[in-house]
Amino acid sequence: MLQSSEPLVRDVLEGKDPRIISTKTNILATQAANLMATERVGIIIVVDDVGKFCGILSERDIVRAFGRFGAKAAQVTVGDIATRKVTACVTETPLARVQSLMKDGGFRHMPVVEDGRVKGIISIGDILGFLARAEEPA
Repeated sequence: MLQSSEPLVRDVLEGKDPRIISTKTNILATQAANLMATERVGIIIVVDDVGKFCGILSERDIVRAFGRFGAKAAQVTVGDIATRKVTACVTETPLARVQSLMKDGGFRHMPVVEDGRVKGIISIGDILGFLARAEEPA
């Protein structure tokens, strides 16, 4: 059963692998795509030279790069194609709010940021899995 209180992002993150896959802006997009495939993730965090969060790179960003640059997409860097204006949440954000933001924004992943640091990534799949488990009989 669902808890009587509204489920929060932190409730979902508690059951997830805590690793955060990241890359730097100067890495070739093809290298980042290989990293995503190896790690089996649909999004990676982008950091600048000092390790500060500055965006995300999604599968969609990579596909758009090939549409925009054609064969030259193999030569662009993560910094050239990463999404810089990112909608993020905090651990205390209600899941219903995250779902609404994802639906309205047309994206499937959202960084969880606290004190300027990425604490995790939540996906629509994570949310649906959490809600399904919460409804299972005890």
